[in-house]
Amino acid sequence: MIFFKFAVMDSKINKFSTFMSCKIIPVVDLRNGVAVRAVAGDRANYEQLDNAAFKSDDLCRIIEVLLKLSRSNILYVANLNGIAGDDSYDCILYEIMRKFSEVEIWVDNGFQDLGELRSFHKGFATWCGEKGYNLCSGENLVPVFGTETITDNSSYKKIFSTLEKAILSIDKKNNVILGLVTIDTILGLLPKRVILMNLDKVGTDSGPDLKWLKNMTQRNLKVEFFGAGGLRNRDDYEIVARYKAAGWLVGSALFNSMMDFDDE
Repeated sequence: MIFFKFAVMDSKINKFSTFMSCKIIPVVDLRNGVAVRAVAGDRANYEQLDNAAFKSDDLCRIIEVLLKLSRSNILYVANLNGIAGDDSYDCILYEIMRKFSEVEIWVDNGFQDLGELRSFHKGFATWCGEKGYNLCSGENLVPVFGTETITDNSSYKKIFSTLEKAILSIDKKNNVILGLVTIDTILGLLPKRVILMNLDKVGTDSGPDLKWLKNMTQRNLKVEFFGAGGLRNRDDYEIVARYKAAGWLVGSALFNSMMDFDDE
């Protein structure tokens, strides 16, 4: 088991101060309510997460461990059922939102437009009422809209001209941006926070997509870019931080080696 630590002596703190602004955001991919290991965007072959280090198959226990290791107050959750248009497991997302009410939960549930997000909120409210829970626990939801699932240019514009805290995920596979939204529309209206989701690199040891990151950060100075895919170790982390990444979504690196981004 390998651990990667940052500054361990006061004299080294300044050296790493730049890197600390780059957030490590743990990732949980769900299929049928179970955590699975994402590999290269090949969703049909994602297998159930099996790591003895978690000492449990319980989803909440896995999330607790990932949050502790990454020292993060943000969690990214991708519901593969929702992305495929199936809302049968939305209740799992509701439970995560409630259980981790002090954590900012970035949810990619395949939202196509504002109407689907409203339906999700309505479903959460109904679920809370049935369970007797306080509805305010849903305030930690941050919706992620992926280019893969946004309906069209019109929906894109409505989403990001209306929802200030909504996050855009630019989904790329085989070097092509997925979805029906045109590149001109995307670049003409970028929200404050954008995920550069290179699905080919997710769950692989191929390294981060530095060319894409550099291109986007240099051209859009007011946008916070979060990478996804390929981050393997501390060296990769320091590189993406120097390339001005606001953060990086990390799954496999944490699962494989329980990589500790602690600054103690």
